[in-house]
Amino acid sequence: MNGHLRHSAWLAPLVALLSVQGCSKHAPTLPHCVIRSYHQQIAVSHHDAMDVLFVIDDSPTMAKEQALLRHELPRMLNLLLAGGAGDPAYEKSQLLIPRIQDLHIAVISADMGTSTPLGVPGCSSTGDDGVLRRGQHCRDTPDFVWDYRGYHDPVQSALAVSCNTDLGAAGCSFAQPLEAMLKALSPADPRAWTGEPSAPPLAPPLFLDGTHGHGMDDNAGFLRSSLDDGLSAVLVVIITDGDDCSAQDPALFVPPEQLGAGDPLHAQPLTERCARNAQRLQPIRRYVNGLRALRPGNEQLVHVAVIAGVPPDLVDDSARQTLISFDPHSRDGFYTRILRDPRMQPVTQTGWPTEPGASLRPSCTANGATAYPPQRLVELAWQLGENATLGSLCAGDLTQAVFDQLGNFNSPHGDGVCLQTHFPRDARGLTSCRTTWELPAVHNAGQPLTPSSCADRPDLLSTPRPGRPERGEHGGPLCEVNQLAVTRDPKTGQLAAHAGEGVYLDDFSQDRAKRCLPREARFAFTAHAQPPDGVTVYVDCEDLLQGQASDDAGASDGTQAETCL
Repeated sequence: MNGHLRHSAWLAPLVALLSVQGCSKHAPTLPHCVIRSYHQQIAVSHHDAMDVLFVIDDSPTMAKEQALLRHELPRMLNLLLAGGAGDPAYEKSQLLIPRIQDLHIAVISADMGTSTPLGVPGCSSTGDDGVLRRGQHCRDTPDFVWDYRGYHDPVQSALAVSCNTDLGAAGCSFAQPLEAMLKALSPADPRAWTGEPSAPPLAPPLFLDGTHGHGMDDNAGFLRSSLDDGLSAVLVVIITDGDDCSAQDPALFVPPEQLGAGDPLHAQPLTERCARNAQRLQPIRRYVNGLRALRPGNEQLVHVAVIAGVPPDLVDDSARQTLISFDPHSRDGFYTRILRDPRMQPVTQTGWPTEPGASLRPSCTANGATAYPPQRLVELAWQLGENATLGSLCAGDLTQAVFDQLGNFNSPHGDGVCLQTHFPRDARGLTSCRTTWELPAVHNAGQPLTPSSCADRPDLLSTPRPGRPERGEHGGPLCEVNQLAVTRDPKTGQLAAHAGEGVYLDDFSQDRAKRCLPREARFAFTAHAQPPDGVTVYVDCEDLLQGQASDDAGASDGTQAETCL
C-alpha cells in the first residue's frame, strides 16, 4: 500500500513499536509490567480521484428500478463530491467520507447477449458487450462524464449522469453484470494484467467470444492507470433485480425447443437456468481476481457496492451491527446468515405471471421493486471482504449502499487508532499518552482544511511543551492534540468523554467494538478533530504501569488490562 495513493481520509499504521520491561514469570515479586515506551505513527495522505462505474441491469423487469436510480443520483453525487454535507441522513453519521475532486462516472448495461444467435427475445449474440453506454435520450452527453471538475452546476451534472443511466428495459433477460463489469474494465494488453503481487503475470481474461476486455480500446480513458499521475480509486456500483448469470457454458441460453429431449436443460425454464446450474457459470474468483488486478499492489483502491434483491432486514442498520468488516470471522457469520435465509433460496413460484425471471419466488417486494435471490452477488461481496458492501433494491434507498462503501474507503481506524493493549487512566480520566500532529513542512494550497500552524486550531492544538521537539521527522511543525478526559457519569455509571474537540481513550463504546478487535482499545478522534490531509499523527505512551489503573481504566468488559503482554 503506497501512502501517496490513499485518500485524505484513509489512515494506515506505518510504525508500531512496543517495549516492555519488568515482566518475568520467574519474578513473582514484580506484580506489574512497566511499559517504557509505545509509539505509533500514522500517515494521512492524499488521493482525490475516483472512477465510478454503474453496472445497470436493463432487462425487461428493471424500468421502475432505473427510474428510482435516476431519482437518487443527486444524493449519490452529493456523497461523492461533498461527503454528504447538507444531507441530514448522512451528516448525523459523523462518518468521514472522501470528497472527490476529480470524478469519472460511466455506465454499462448487464447485457452480454447469449454468445451465439439463439432467437431468445431481446438477446443478441454480444449484447452491449461491456462498452460504455449513453442512455436512450442523451444527445450531447459523453459516454462518461469526463473530469467532473468541468461541470460546475450540480443540477446540470446530475442531469448529465442521469441521462446516461436511462438505458431502458429492453435488454437481454440473462443479465451478466459481473462479466460485463470485467469486460468493461479489464485491459486488452496482456502486459497490463497481473495476478497476486507475488505471483507471475497472468494472461488477461478471455471472454466467450474469444476477445479480451475493452479497458484499453473502446473504454480507454475512463479508468486512470498512470503511475506517473497517480492511480484513481475505483468504485463499481451494481444494480440489478436478479442474480448474475455470467456463463462459461452458453448452452444455458439455448431455448428448450432447440435441445434434445434427453438434455438436462430441456425441462428447465429459461428463467431458472442460471439459478439451477451454478457449475455452468463463471467462478466468482474470476471477478475477485479481475477487480484486484486493476490495481496490483493497491487492491484497497477497488471497491464494489451491490444493490440487489437482498431482503432489507438482512442488511439494515440493525443487521450490520453484527458486522465488523475487517474481522473475517464476523464477515463469515454476516454473509452466511444472508445466504442461508429461506428468502434467498431459488424456489419455483407456481402460478406466478409468466415474465422474465418471474418463475422464481421473489426474495423481496417493497418500495416499487420486485427482486430475486442474488446469491452470486452476495458471494462476490463476501470474497471481497472490506472492499464490498450490500444494499437492498427493496429498501427504497439506493444511496445507502454507496454511502456504506464510501465509508469503507476509510481504514477501519479512519477516525482513530486501534491499540494492541489497554492503557490506564489517572484520577482525572486522562492517560499519560500524548497524540501529536506533524503538519506539512510546506503548506499546500490544495489542502485548505490542513492547519499551517498550531495557532490555526487553538481549540484543538497546542505547541509542544518546553523541552520537547518543535519539528517532526519530516521537518514539519509539531502540535499536541487536546486529550479529553473520560469519566463515569454519576447517574448512569457509563463511561463518556468530556465535551470538546480532541482525542480520548475509547475502551467502552459500541463504535470501538465495530472498528477494533475485541481485545483492543482505541484512541478516538472527535468528529472535528479527525486528522486532515497531509498530517502525520504520532501516538506516544511512556512509563505506563499496568495493573494500577483507576476504576475507569479497564477494558470495555470490565476486566483489568493484562498483567504481562
